[in-house]
Amino acid sequence: LHGRLVVSSLRGDIDVRLRRHGAVLVRARGSKVDMGAGALVPRPDGWVQTALGQGDHPAVVELQSHYGTVRFVVLD
Repeated sequence: LHGRLVVSSLRGDIDVRLRRHGAVLVRARGSKVDMGAGALVPRPDGWVQTALGQGDHPAVVELQSHYGTVRFVVLD
């Protein structure tokens, strides 16, 4: 999995489920952010970030909702 995926919503919730093969960098911002298990790193700009897997060129998943809940799950 390489590349960039951006999912955004102005008012609704976002629920993303991803099967991953390789490294993924996930950035999220919303009224509530749930990325399951993992070390979440809050950033000063309001984003929450976590890295999954190992690799030199991770895929980037960016999720944002101004008023809704953001949920990200990695499926096995």
